[in-house]
Amino acid sequence: MEWGFQRKEEKEERKEKKIEAFWQEYLACAGLDPATRYFDAFYFASTEKVANELLALVLDGKKTATTSAVFSFEAEGLPLPQVGSHSIVTDWAGEPHCVIQPTATTILP
Repeated sequence: MEWGFQRKEEKEERKEKKIEAFWQEYLACAGLDPATRYFDAFYFASTEKVANELLALVLDGKKTATTSAVFSFEAEGLPLPQVGSHSIVTDWAGEPHCVIQPTATTILP
């Protein structure tokens, strides 16, 4: 059991390194300060098929908005996304593909 846990940790560490390398490349290309941090790295949806389909729509420019439940942020003690913050969108496997930025946020009852 311990060996399986180590492999999972190593896999997560590799994913984090890929995301960080992707982020640093983005910052360099965008001419942003290398110390700038991203808000989040995530994939859409809760299944591989839908996550990868939604990512494809983003990459094709067809998906330009998203939504989340405020409760999901509150439950995890996370701040809400802010206009201008950067998030990295990955595929289901955790491979980074693009950076998105909110241009507006609205909280509805």
